[in-house]
Amino acid sequence: MGTLFRRFWRQILVTLVLLVAWLAFIQSGMAGWDFPDTLFRALYYALSLFLLGGLDIGLPVSDNTLWLIILWTCYFLAPLLTVSFVYEVIQEKFFDRLTPCLKNHTIICGLGRTGQLVYDLAKAHYPKNHKIVIIEVKQQSTNAAFVEKDPKTWWINDDFTRLPVLQKAKLHKASSLIITTNHDFANLKAVFLLSRLVDPVNCRVFCHLGDTHLHKNFSEILFRDDLIKHIEFFNAYHYATGRLYHEWVRKTHDPRQGKSMIIVGLGHFGKMLLSHILADSSLTARDELFVVSLKTSFDIDIYQYEWGKNKELKLQIHDPIRDDINDPAVWDKLHEKLEKSQNQTFVFLCRDDDIANVQVALSMKCEGPFSLKESVFYCRIYSETVKEMNDALEKRVTASQSRDIVLFPLQQELKKALQEKIFKA
Repeated sequence: MGTLFRRFWRQILVTLVLLVAWLAFIQSGMAGWDFPDTLFRALYYALSLFLLGGLDIGLPVSDNTLWLIILWTCYFLAPLLTVSFVYEVIQEKFFDRLTPCLKNHTIICGLGRTGQLVYDLAKAHYPKNHKIVIIEVKQQSTNAAFVEKDPKTWWINDDFTRLPVLQKAKLHKASSLIITTNHDFANLKAVFLLSRLVDPVNCRVFCHLGDTHLHKNFSEILFRDDLIKHIEFFNAYHYATGRLYHEWVRKTHDPRQGKSMIIVGLGHFGKMLLSHILADSSLTARDELFVVSLKTSFDIDIYQYEWGKNKELKLQIHDPIRDDINDPAVWDKLHEKLEKSQNQTFVFLCRDDDIANVQVALSMKCEGPFSLKESVFYCRIYSETVKEMNDALEKRVTASQSRDIVLFPLQQELKKALQEKIFKA
């Protein structure tokens, strides 16, 4: 209900003012007392407030003070609503139209988390007069307010998977197109529309694919077209989680010990991290993997099926724990298995909640079973306040405990990946 109100608040307010004004004119007697004539007169008067501001019916009159106040309120509100509607139409139809001479611009499809990072990098990379066109439905973007004020940024409030929308963005004159959303098939749909508009020599095209297997699985069928071969597919999360696993974990791992790895949260970050672990050929039978997630059973079953097919996989993969990591009973389940292996334990807190990740790490480090207290915790932190959070950690735990709680700066790592892939010199 709240979402509908935010989306249609102007229509709801117009309807409400119209109904209240209609009822107020009936009760005040300004529309006469002859039924049913008074109903139609009152409706005409209420509508005239929006069109003429009440110029043809005069000022409000009523013996009842309450209805008089209501009428005066409607006299002011109705014209203001009309003016705001006219302003929005003029803004959308005239001022939001892209200039006919627009060329060599950058088009960004989607302004979610990845899209916002791409936009920030584009603003820093290109000259100040470089134009950027964003295609996104405003209601779906929480970042709309931050970019609408930029005079060098043009906004198309529409669906980028439609050919007329891409034509409106003057894709045929653009220097680059960057598709950033997490909806892989929507991204691919837009890719196949490009063949009618894009010259691959003059326009670089980048497309985000969240599923790392998708491009490989469909390459023989879908990507034969010469144009599509020029499109550069990217996944910044895959790059960032690769750095976490191959560079950060290696620094703290004792090669004489096996690894017990616990992935908490199977969202986008957790899935990418899991793909790196499953692709690691150096893992042996003494290594083991746990997944703790509240994801639906279907999501986890897919991954169980995938790693069940991999005959070359040597590490031991335990049945996923479909439960809340905050539950001490889950800690006991993990401890029961961890103390038998005597491996070095790594806990990857991958959920999309910075504070929750740090709180779980602190709780397990201070109050968990022995095997978890001795673990190294990697907290996925998207916020840029990593240094401040590190400082706060040092005040809540001892120095040795603080060393075992590592904050992984996801936003910085994503920016590095996007910078290297899209904006490299």
